[in-house]
Amino acid sequence: MSLPVIYSLLFYFAFIGYTFLGFVVLIKDKCIERKITFLGICFALGLWSFSFAIANSADNLETALLWRRIAVFGWGSMYCFMLHFIMILTDRCKGFRRSPLIIIIYLPAVITVFFFALYETTAINQSNLVFTSSEWINESKHNGLDQVFNIYYLIYSSFSLFLLLLSGLKQVGKKERRCC
Repeated sequence: MSLPVIYSLLFYFAFIGYTFLGFVVLIKDKCIERKITFLGICFALGLWSFSFAIANSADNLETALLWRRIAVFGWGSMYCFMLHFIMILTDRCKGFRRSPLIIIIYLPAVITVFFFALYETTAINQSNLVFTSSEWINESKHNGLDQVFNIYYLIYSSFSLFLLLLSGLKQVGKKERRCC
């Protein structure tokens, strides 16, 4: 079995795991906002891994490029779902549903998906796929769009981690939180 096929199988098993986990939480969790946001995380990660599973073992550049562009819907939106979910977990989004902040939180995902997947000119120019012995690799262009995405995921990941740490410090010695 070749290395690209092994990678594709690993990505496929990750897709199955994310899908299963998303549906388990959908069935078990009582808080609707939390379960839908977590399902969004699982959907984004599942789409990302499934698309990479197909792209890695693609026979030609066009197929690999198509599935890499589909994967953008996963990796481009996952950080917004993650931040929103952490905000729900840490009780930081009361009244958030009707607030314009929800648009601001998800705006980087919309921008990322638009420029890396939908707008064909930038989507094709951003992809520099090279076939190696292990898989199709995207060599970064190190341009402005790459930097904007790097800033987006670093800020969202850091803020999510900060909220978790802050909540953990506040929760020392307290009982478990109730739903929503």
